Amino acid sequence: MRRALLIVVVAAVAVPTAAAVTPAQYRAKVRAACAHADKSSQAIPNPTTQKETIAALQQTVGIGNRLVGELRGLDPPSKLEKLHGQAISAIRDEIAFLKVLLKRVQGGTSLDKLSQELGPQEKKLENAATKVFGQLGVSSCAD
Repeated sequence: MRRALLIVVVAAVAVPTAAAVTPAQYRAKVRAACAHADKSSQAIPNPTTQKETIAALQQTVGIGNRLVGELRGLDPPSKLEKLHGQAISAIRDEIAFLKVLLKRVQGGTSLDKLSQELGPQEKKLENAATKVFGQLGVSSCAD
């Protein structure tokens, strides 16, 4: 009985799993996800009214959430796992910021006023994303 159990355990361990992606393959998948998000963002018309601004911010939040979902679906090489998590966190931070903007615009504050008021915070978030995506080797995702 023990021998049979040992054989089953050894066989289970020896079964090949899906090959891990290489860093280059992983980066290509991240770039593709970012390119899709960028294309979706570019399709949002420039808002000229409060209603259009709200719609644009809602769409942008949705695009960010989909990007996070796509990135979470990737299995990075072990040496990139930490940076992968940091990249997802950076995008989530930007989404949280967009949600603050959205709430404030819905409350009647103009986006121009918010840009002046929250510009430094926005720049800090952008810089953090730029840094982590650069370290990840996909600086095009931070554009």
